[in-house]
Amino acid sequence: TVRAKVSEIILAGSSGKVAISEAAQAGTPMDNASLTVETQASKYVEAVYYVPGADASHGAVVAVGKGDTKIAGAGVQFAGVLQSNGQVEWTCSAAPVAGSVTKAMEAKYLPASCK
Repeated sequence: TVRAKVSEIILAGSSGKVAISEAAQAGTPMDNASLTVETQASKYVEAVYYVPGADASHGAVVAVGKGDTKIAGAGVQFAGVLQSNGQVEWTCSAAPVAGSVTKAMEAKYLPASCK
């Protein structure tokens, strides 16, 4: 199903969240353009990348789909905010159309945690 394919995209993006969270906890500002995540490309994942935030406490991990016309070019975004306790709080949503994201992910394919 399409939702299962989107789950694969979300899983790939989750590994990026871990890498960015660890870097932020180690003191790396989240607006650092040198922060990167490893792309976990697969049959339904085109790319995973990091978008630095406007300040040291914000950034986003974006995972982009492929392999099915309903998800190809659509992305899931994990927006992170560094909290005062050093933890990064993440929210999930459809990624805005920019960069590798060429179309909006339809909300009906996202899990409840990403709507």
